[in-house]
Amino acid sequence: MKFRDNPSSFGSRTNSAFTQKLIMKNHEKWQRMEPTLARRIVLDDECRDLAAMYHPNKTNLLQLYDSFPSNVMRADTCRLLVIYFYGGIYMDLDVNYVRPIDQWFAFNASSRIQFGHETPDHFCNWFFGATSFHPCIASIIDVIIERGQQMDESYEHFVHQTTGPAAFTEGLRRCGGRPVFTRRDLLVGNIQHVYGSINWKSVDKTYPSWTDARDAANKKAAEKKEYEKRVAEAAKKGHRIGK
Repeated sequence: MKFRDNPSSFGSRTNSAFTQKLIMKNHEKWQRMEPTLARRIVLDDECRDLAAMYHPNKTNLLQLYDSFPSNVMRADTCRLLVIYFYGGIYMDLDVNYVRPIDQWFAFNASSRIQFGHETPDHFCNWFFGATSFHPCIASIIDVIIERGQQMDESYEHFVHQTTGPAAFTEGLRRCGGRPVFTRRDLLVGNIQHVYGSINWKSVDKTYPSWTDARDAANKKAAEKKEYEKRVAEAAKKGHRIGK
């Protein structure tokens, strides 16, 4: 099934019993309150197919997508590919219904992309929408490709910078995108993301955190750097070392 420019929503997978219950509760509420809004969950195989389709003669996004050290980086990229090719609304699976969506969200001739602030410095990438093949969505994907090719995993915030809100914000600024929603609109006003954005660290320690994946990747990169340093020092002395 394809949704193209019809308002649709897409989510990525998360784990843990608590979040699965939360997700099902939110999903059922969206279905009950918005019966005409088709919801679709996109998994990794389809994400990879879309990555392979993105300007294959100019970029090798699939290779970059597969090489990302963290699943959250693939999730960041996939949501953009889904909206680029299909059009519609992306939302994280833990986004809760608050108000009828037709009261505050609509594509029209003057607004074919809608997004808002999560912080004063960054736009929100867990809820946004656009018509298919929108140039601003392409701009964000291009920023991810650009930064992904120069990624420094030793940088503490490399996930945020490469595929997360920093890349999302830079892509929108490059294309001249203007935010429609305030931070309050997205956190508690029109929808609710209090759990995912504010409370998850204190409420549920098993909630899958991108920072955990980032820290693991940072540790791996530091270990690799230290090993290469030892190899270089040993080579100067005419010795060889194993891992």
